[in-house]
Amino acid sequence: MIFGVEWILIPLIILIIILILAVKFPSFRTALGAMVLVLGIILSLIPVIGIFLGILPILLGVFLLVWGLASRSEKKEEIYRPIRICPKCGRDLSQFPDDIKRCPYCGNELT
Repeated sequence: MIFGVEWILIPLIILIIILILAVKFPSFRTALGAMVLVLGIILSLIPVIGIFLGILPILLGVFLLVWGLASRSEKKEEIYRPIRICPKCGRDLSQFPDDIKRCPYCGNELT
């Protein structure tokens, strides 16, 4: 049986863990946003006070859902960046600007 302060600490710790996961992982953020949005819609169906109970979860759910989807699309763009390789030494030049004239590793002139 839980007494006293534990009623506040345990939900607070769970909430902190959920927030850390939501900030770190876009897939989790998207799923959490969808769940909170559905919860807000269900709460808004309660007669008389439903709209007051449901407005905050709906707004939070939409925010998390949009943020998660935007983060996932940004990651996909980073993944599909073309790899540039020096024809002479074979080293990866992708992290350098596209307009470099010479390979920083071997000095070969790039075309």
